[in-house]
Amino acid sequence: MEILIQYLLDFYGRILEVLGQHFLLVLGALGLGLALSLPLSFTIYRFKAVRGVVLIFLQILYTVP
Repeated sequence: MEILIQYLLDFYGRILEVLGQHFLLVLGALGLGLALSLPLSFTIYRFKAVRGVVLIFLQILYTVP
């Protein structure tokens, strides 16, 4: 346990820096996902004829890693 505490104290600045980078990456990914999904969901809800095509496309996109 002492080794862990010493490591955290030694690399405190680096840990905060990397944590901040991680936070920005997660925030960007969530923002992009929300910016794409909300208008698409409203479009699908409003125009029911497009629903099948969009959902099939999204299912194909989901299966591609």
